Amino acid sequence: MADVSNTNSVCFGTNSKSNNSSYMRKSSFKIAGMIFLWLFFLGMTQPGFSQNMKSTVFPSIDILLMDSSTIFQTQKIGNDKPVVFLVFNSSCEHCQKEASDLVKNKSRLSTIRLVMMSYENISLIKSFYNKYSLSRIEGLIIGRDYRFAGANYFMYESIPFCAIYSKKHKYLQSLERDFDTDSIFNVLKKNGEL
Repeated sequence: MADVSNTNSVCFGTNSKSNNSSYMRKSSFKIAGMIFLWLFFLGMTQPGFSQNMKSTVFPSIDILLMDSSTIFQTQKIGNDKPVVFLVFNSSCEHCQKEASDLVKNKSRLSTIRLVMMSYENISLIKSFYNKYSLSRIEGLIIGRDYRFAGANYFMYESIPFCAIYSKKHKYLQSLERDFDTDSIFNVLKKNGEL
């Protein structure tokens, strides 16, 4: 008669080797996963991913203006006024509210350089521009971020999104989703830009 306890121990021993290799594979995947996450977060601190890059680098974004042929380059903005980048979408209710608020406060906007951009096609941007009478805002630059550079640079989570820079193109602060013209001017006043 076969020794059952010995068979069980042999089976257990075989399974134990199998379990050990399975355990080793799982451990290797965990270690590889932790290394990947560490490298990912390390990469997030490099220029191009860091929120800190805004404090030193003024964005270089090409914006297709509403004539569908002129490209406006943000790097060519002078340093005589603070610069406000506003990312919008024509169907966004918060963006529509912000557009109305901007027009109501158009006289205050002469002290800043306002750049509005959307990733939408030009016809939707033109409709938005006309619907909210944005032509009443003197010096407004508005168009299509056709390379999606703003999304890659600012890494915003919701729209409208607003990035505020000093006259010297130093990053001051960002605002997202539910803000108004007063919020923008409060940031500028707080930083001595008005």
